[in-house]
Amino acid sequence: MTKDLAQGGVIVLRAVSSVITFWALAGLAVIFVGDAAIRGRVELALRAGGVIAFILWCAWVFLIRMSVRVDASALSARNLLRWVRIPWARVADVERRAQLRITLDDGSAVECWGSPFAPRAGARAGLREDGALQTVRAAWQSATGSDGPVTRGWDVPAVVVGVVLAGCAVVALLPW
Repeated sequence: MTKDLAQGGVIVLRAVSSVITFWALAGLAVIFVGDAAIRGRVELALRAGGVIAFILWCAWVFLIRMSVRVDASALSARNLLRWVRIPWARVADVERRAQLRITLDDGSAVECWGSPFAPRAGARAGLREDGALQTVRAAWQSATGSDGPVTRGWDVPAVVVGVVLAGCAVVALLPW
């Protein structure tokens, strides 16, 4: 795993259940809009398509876009329409709360909302390993010399697509 990172590889962490849920929603959207189009109700298909496209964008932002990316030099977290890139030299600790929590050398913390979920508590909890936590810790501990500032910003492509689709949804809902 870390050998791949050392050679320029990247590991993207997100919950498998989120990917399955998104594609199930996308399948339902195709069925609903496709049914209206096949039945000759093109206006209904276009109106529903605008609203459903915006709903799918919301699901994509929550379920697919939010993720944690690990490479040899830094950890990048995509949270809700925002991103943060943390060089490994700035990481003081990696822990698990509801999601991964990265504590920085200045005492601040970054929650990684898009990380896979923690293993469920219960009788088998001791037997289940937290693969995401182990992956991030292994990459952090094996990193060398990746220093620099923590950078943050807006997820511009996702915001632009969301604004366009929100406009489409509003136009679709207007009474014509």
